[in-house]
Amino acid sequence: MPKIAHRNSKVIETIKGIPPQVDKLIIIPSHFRNKKIQRNYFNPRFLHLVKGRQFFVEWENQDNFDHNLIFYEISVRNRTKNLGETGRIKPGQSKTLKFNFRKSTRIDYICKLHKNEFGTVVIYPKEEEDMSNTDQLRFLRQIFDI
Repeated sequence: MPKIAHRNSKVIETIKGIPPQVDKLIIIPSHFRNKKIQRNYFNPRFLHLVKGRQFFVEWENQDNFDHNLIFYEISVRNRTKNLGETGRIKPGQSKTLKFNFRKSTRIDYICKLHKNEFGTVVIYPKEEEDMSNTDQLRFLRQIFDI
C-alpha cells in the first residue's frame, strides 16, 4: 500500500497488520451503491479531525460491493493533488489509515469504482468545543465557499 509524502511529513499512511486503537469509524453502508441517486455519501459524510494531532480512521465496508477510496486536495487554483488511496475494500472488510495534518484544512475522497460516492475530511484548527459558533462558521466558510 502506498505511503504518501507531503512536505517531508506523511499526511496519509495505510496501516498494515493489526490496526491500532481507531479514533474514528466511517461506514460504507449496505445498499450504498445506488445509481438512481446522483450522489451517495459515507457515514458520516463529514469526518471532523483536529490539526496537529495524529488520527487513525477506519473505513468499514458493510456494502455488497468492493470500494476503493482516493483522497485528494483541491488547491486555490482548482488543481487536484492526489494524496493516495485505500486499495480495494471488499464487503465485510475494513481499512485503517493514519492521518497526520500540518497545513491541510480539507481533504476530499471519492470511490474509484463508483464515481458518485463522496466524503470529506475537515481538519479543524482546534477542537470544535473550543471554538465559538462564529469562529466555526468563519472556518467552514473558508473551506466550503459558503
